[in-house]
Amino acid sequence: MTTHASLIHDTLQRLASLPPGTEPFLSLYLDMRTDGGGTHPGLTYLRTALVRQGRALGQRGAAVESFQSDAERVQQYVDSVLDRSHQGLALFACHARGIFEAVALPLAPQNSVVVAQSPRLYQLARLVDDYRPYCVALLSRTRARVFTVALGDITLNAELHQSDREVTKIQAGGWWKGTYQRRVENTIAEFAEDVAARLAQVCEAEHISRVVVGGEVTALAALERALPAAIGKLAISIDRMDAGLPEHAVLLRTMPAMADVAREGEAQAVAELLDLAAHGELAVVGVEPVIYALQQGAADELVLSDSFSAKGWRCTNCLTYGSGGTPSTCPACNAAVVQVDLNESLAGNATRLHVPIEFVRPGTQLDGSGGVGAFLRYPLP
Repeated sequence: MTTHASLIHDTLQRLASLPPGTEPFLSLYLDMRTDGGGTHPGLTYLRTALVRQGRALGQRGAAVESFQSDAERVQQYVDSVLDRSHQGLALFACHARGIFEAVALPLAPQNSVVVAQSPRLYQLARLVDDYRPYCVALLSRTRARVFTVALGDITLNAELHQSDREVTKIQAGGWWKGTYQRRVENTIAEFAEDVAARLAQVCEAEHISRVVVGGEVTALAALERALPAAIGKLAISIDRMDAGLPEHAVLLRTMPAMADVAREGEAQAVAELLDLAAHGELAVVGVEPVIYALQQGAADELVLSDSFSAKGWRCTNCLTYGSGGTPSTCPACNAAVVQVDLNESLAGNATRLHVPIEFVRPGTQLDGSGGVGAFLRYPLP
């Protein structure tokens, strides 16, 4: 089944894999939440930003014509097609290349409208990293539900019942109290094994980063014993989370906890990255070593601070890009080059190469080392 999260991920991957070009690319992110009066401030922002971008391009030329076509189509889309029940919109258009990609976002982005020679993917890539899919397992001794949460959307993947195994005192007949208690405990354990097996299936199919568990204490203890070691390492428990919580309440209880986990993961990644780089092991920091690692196929994970900001250049013909001063032509193929924001280039190239990205909030020690680093698959020459 194709999910909203997979559509967003596929759009991101498809745009990051586009060949270089010189045609103007319109990238927009809109916060579609309403204000107190029921209007959408994001749409007002869009109209103003399109006028401003049009003026900046001038009056004539193929780039202006392409942008004007894109602006008209975008305005038609938001007026007539867009489902405004979603909190956000990301849209990428280039009339000259026949590209128009619109994706509704379950979470609000920061309003932005930019015209450049390539799609601006940083916000979309960061959204995917911030809201990595996780599982929630809520269970009592007789019922379990397994959810997946991705980009703010929650889906019920499985619901299990063990009523056919439940032991009652009537069924127990003349059993001794101790025998009856052991039978109840065994039944709970067997049900927990069923839940653990289903949870493992969901985690493998959905590429889950974390598992949140909650419910009755006895059932949770049995589940923790039944979980495979690999799944157990991903699990976190939230106190006083009732097994019967409705879906919207599951989101409200789990998303703040997952945000805390994400912040802890960022701190751990930065600490490990800087330690490995300091000892000359499988990590590098600084923009030039990171670009080199990505171009050589040696990067295993990109770590990028939101505070990182630097200009660079990109070839309009091949995939070469770099930092520092802009050369007159591409050193690899002699084609023309354009100036770029390197945070966009790094995020886009890592996505194209299927290199995971750990986005890091400002204020970590990574900022003192250039704001960017990478874990390596193998040592660089």
